[in-house]
Amino acid sequence: MAQRAALATTIMGATAWGLYLLASCVKYPSFVWLGISLILVGACISQGVMFIFFDSDLCSDTNCSLSTSSKCGIAACVFWGLSSIMTCGVFKDAHDRSSSNRNDEEDNDEGGDQEAINN
Repeated sequence: MAQRAALATTIMGATAWGLYLLASCVKYPSFVWLGISLILVGACISQGVMFIFFDSDLCSDTNCSLSTSSKCGIAACVFWGLSSIMTCGVFKDAHDRSSSNRNDEEDNDEGGDQEAINN
């Protein structure tokens, strides 16, 4: 279970990283930023699922404890969550920009129609 969760976290993280990398070249619509945020939530959850192993019978038999790598995993889970929250902010900015651009285009269209009527 923990190995599958680690693989899922790696795949989701690599996907988010790739999309962030492409964001410097491509202007994403707001729904893409929402999708990236959801990917990061999934990475946060799958990173946290790895700690279910500490509640298993195998771990209770061998006296498992949190070591350095476990603490790094907890920090990674926190950072995945923070990245998701910050990406939601980018989603909101992109959504606000797209709706203001639509309003500006509608205002320009109405102005052009009024000029045609006046002439």
